[in-house]
Amino acid sequence: MVKGMNGKEYSDRLKELRLPSLEFRRKKTSLLETFRIAKKVDKLEEEHFFERSSEERTRGHSYKFQKKLCRSFVRKRAFSQRVVEEWNRLPETVVASESVNQFKNQLKKWMKKDPLYLDSEVTRPPPHSGSFSFPQH
Repeated sequence: MVKGMNGKEYSDRLKELRLPSLEFRRKKTSLLETFRIAKKVDKLEEEHFFERSSEERTRGHSYKFQKKLCRSFVRKRAFSQRVVEEWNRLPETVVASESVNQFKNQLKKWMKKDPLYLDSEVTRPPPHSGSFSFPQH
């Protein structure tokens, strides 16, 4: 533990240490993995995870995915379902990157500009519960 941080709220510790929230880091990691799958860097079959948008005239970029139909709560929270909206929100300059490093750099620039990604709000757990929960979006 860093000296002087004991007893401070999570968001205050993040601001003081100039760190991104766990939610922010998770979004960034999910988007990076989506890029790696879409660009066939990871040798994973895209069809196992995503379905390309069938609309010919999409707003935004040309690499859009659509959510697959699912009925179970577990499936709705799976990586391939929860990342689609985040991915589709990215601009063409980010998703059209030629390499993983270029994608990371473009994503970082874009995320700094987008207030949706700078939200580090968490719901504090009840005393002694030992777990945090993130707001449902």
